[in-house]
Amino acid sequence: MGLKLGWGYTWVCDLRCAFCYSPRKDRGVWCPRLVERILDANEILDVNWGTGENVLEPSFLEALRIVHRRGVPQSVTSNGALVLRPEALDLIDELDVSIDFPDRRRHDLWRGRAGAWERACRLVREAARRGVRTTVTMVALPANSGYRTGYEMVELARGLGAEMLRINLYFTRRPRSDPFVPEPRRAWELLLGVVDAGARFVGTSDPIVAAVLGVEPVPYAGRSLRILPDGWVTPATYLTWGPWRMANLLSDPRIRDDTGALRTFLGISERVWPREAPERVAVAGRDYYLELATMPRISIRGVLGASQIHVGYLPTTVFAV
Repeated sequence: MGLKLGWGYTWVCDLRCAFCYSPRKDRGVWCPRLVERILDANEILDVNWGTGENVLEPSFLEALRIVHRRGVPQSVTSNGALVLRPEALDLIDELDVSIDFPDRRRHDLWRGRAGAWERACRLVREAARRGVRTTVTMVALPANSGYRTGYEMVELARGLGAEMLRINLYFTRRPRSDPFVPEPRRAWELLLGVVDAGARFVGTSDPIVAAVLGVEPVPYAGRSLRILPDGWVTPATYLTWGPWRMANLLSDPRIRDDTGALRTFLGISERVWPREAPERVAVAGRDYYLELATMPRISIRGVLGASQIHVGYLPTTVFAV
């Protein structure tokens, strides 16, 4: 069985997002040689490079070339900095660009850097010009939830030439005290605004959103893994602490054979996913959103045959714009 990998090559980033779930800024441990060893030892369906702003790591382009030569589909999630290395666009199959607001002022404020919104928009335009399948990705927060933002985000993505809009519900370990958790009603309104703007449903691996849209979620339990910049493996992007850190690819002796070659991820997958039912794990740590699943169903139009690398990899929802 092949696996979908989310891979954090580095924690290095040039933004200061208030809501960042990965506050570390050091380099991590990965290099092209280790990327090659991972690919040699495993059946990989596709790779999404995320976590830090990977293109800021000098050796990252060589890692992209290695995956590209193997013919493994790969995508990069970028805050816009990838525009500084446009040659990377020739090596990837999909690009996700993080834009959380339809206007410059709020996006730059939340991302902690003047010019961040314009740079991200410039990257979307350049990727679209080169024919790279591009998605605008947003994190649902209190400041950007609501009907109007959903509608305007579709219009923004469409105007920039992106093919899709992807939405992640903000994840937290402290739901009762975290100021970045949107009210379920506002999250529902955000989704309604997206649909009313004419966006068509592609897929979701978030069972909570699936309930609102009246669809079956794409399962990812046991099919996807997240590799962090320090070598730890977890089941999904936001489950990065404590019990979810079940194995380290570079230091755990159980992950190596006698020759030092890395073993298959399948054994890791069996340990990473706890004994709880997959549906429960998919909601893990996000019980505060369960109210969203009880709200009125939103009528959607789907896109036959459409897909996106992120669907089936983490709790996320994708619309074609």
